[in-house]
Amino acid sequence: MRILVFPLLMIFLSLSCNSEQKELAQMSSIDSVTIKSDTVIDSTIGKPYFDFDEVLHYSIDEKLIYEAEYNADAEYEKRLRNLLNGCRDGQITDTVFWADMESFKKNKNNIKAVYFNKLNSEVFVNRGCGELYGFGCIPIFRDILVFKKGGKVIGLAKICFQCERCHFEGNNSNTEWFGLNAEFETLKTLLKENSKL
Repeated sequence: MRILVFPLLMIFLSLSCNSEQKELAQMSSIDSVTIKSDTVIDSTIGKPYFDFDEVLHYSIDEKLIYEAEYNADAEYEKRLRNLLNGCRDGQITDTVFWADMESFKKNKNNIKAVYFNKLNSEVFVNRGCGELYGFGCIPIFRDILVFKKGGKVIGLAKICFQCERCHFEGNNSNTEWFGLNAEFETLKTLLKENSKL
């Protein structure tokens, strides 16, 4: 009896593997597929985070960081810390956030259109990556990029180059892998080049 069970089991397993392969081949036109090993193929890989026609770069004055530490005005300190450390969603439509962006000391530059392609193809694009890493520092977002389309703010990227941490808002892409493919270095170089033009 045992002799018959083993060959039958092998035949059954080979037939079920062939049918799974046929199912996967038929599903090749679907954007996102969950394979038996629970691996998800992300349909946003290769797509840019934002669709924009204007980018503003706010660079927060280093003195402002020290003001946050030693300012006696609790409300001012709270607003400043929200600008520098805040990772909450809803800042695109938060009028207090935008008033603070305009009132606190910072440098404001338009990113030149010649850099838009590089931003979309090398920096703010979902490339995917194998492993994620934890962070041990609290970010101070000294660099904030504001993405606009038709004059309207559509996205926000808060960047801390020292910690290599970021916070994005206004996109539907998976941004958890940002920075694992040298995006911070590329962006830092691009911002330096842009400020020289």
